[in-house]
Amino acid sequence: MTKPFRVVGIHTSPSANELFRIRLSDDSGSNFFDDVMAENTAWTREGMAAPVGTERIFNKGIRISGSAKSVSGGNTVKVWLEIQSI
Repeated sequence: MTKPFRVVGIHTSPSANELFRIRLSDDSGSNFFDDVMAENTAWTREGMAAPVGTERIFNKGIRISGSAKSVSGGNTVKVWLEIQSI
């Protein structure tokens, strides 16, 4: 992003019909600004105003990384962030 922004939604598409934990970080995984659960194979959207419980503003050019793990440990999940420029 070329402007400050905030994350207003998280879209997920798990590869298997099981529970996934998805953690998002803006400092390469030292701290996580959001921690969500996804539990189906359909496209899902995790609420407005994510990250959960904050109105966090990110600086332009920041790198957001994530980690995900399924219950069985062997599946993947696609994650798209919905952002709003400030």
